[in-house]
Amino acid sequence: MLAALIPTVLFGSVAVYQGYRATNATEQSADADQAGKKRDAAEDEKNKAVDEGPPVSVTPGEPPTYPTAFVLKQERHYIGPIGKVTDWGDEFNAWLKAEEARPVGLYSVRFTVKALRDDTTIIQDFKLKDRQCPFEIAGVNENLDVNYKGTLVYPPPLGGSGEDVTRDVLGFDVAQYDETQARIVQKGYPKLGGIAPQREHEIFLRHRFATKTVALEQNDARTFDVYFAGGLECTFGLEMNVTSGDVDTWMEIDISPAWMDGKGAALAPGYKEYGNLVRPDPGKGMIFTPIGSSEKPFAPGVHITADDVTP
Repeated sequence: MLAALIPTVLFGSVAVYQGYRATNATEQSADADQAGKKRDAAEDEKNKAVDEGPPVSVTPGEPPTYPTAFVLKQERHYIGPIGKVTDWGDEFNAWLKAEEARPVGLYSVRFTVKALRDDTTIIQDFKLKDRQCPFEIAGVNENLDVNYKGTLVYPPPLGGSGEDVTRDVLGFDVAQYDETQARIVQKGYPKLGGIAPQREHEIFLRHRFATKTVALEQNDARTFDVYFAGGLECTFGLEMNVTSGDVDTWMEIDISPAWMDGKGAALAPGYKEYGNLVRPDPGKGMIFTPIGSSEKPFAPGVHITADDVTP
């Protein structure tokens, strides 16, 4: 009797186990299918966001050069919060912002552009945005009045040696009213730490960037150094013309320094009569030039040579 029952129990157990395995396999398959659908949906959402968003991302980097002199609108006679500042950091930038200081003659930025879409992305051009030079007269800049002729400031030392990367180098003559498109900068452009405080900046501008353009495939990236030079008081922004697929758009690029609000930048001219001078006292802080000192407040201008023949 017992022997007759054993096969029945065994076969019954096998049948139950096989049923369990089948049910479990079905559930696992359904879970895997559901997980696959979720992944596909997430990927679709990601692709949709890329398609509906900007065709490129722009990431700022350390600028290729830093200003060697700033000028204030007003002449100051109180050193205030920067008296003990020994290096160029947040405290010095906050003071520059509060004083609405402007760099003299030259300003530069570095940023990396990365293509986000499947379509080939073409960087067509760069141009100045909302350029304003209130004292320009038909491009002639001699003997013009200026707002920025107060205290001249030589900044304290800046830590770090900078980075040297492969990049496209562009430039603008900001003070030239009909030069709003970017030009390629001639080899020999200044590098971080390579400009002496009392040495004239020299910028050599070649053909327009628009005659070259840059093509990027998805996830390709390109780094740009952009120099803004000029001998007038000017404020300005920067735009980039990008084509991706059948969409052509102008994108504003944030070029604002740490000492300015907004997305733009500003310059003041050199070779002017300044009220007085604030400079570093190595290891101690910032000081006014002592009374009777032979050191005069001087900031060089910028010498710009442009290729006016090549479009």
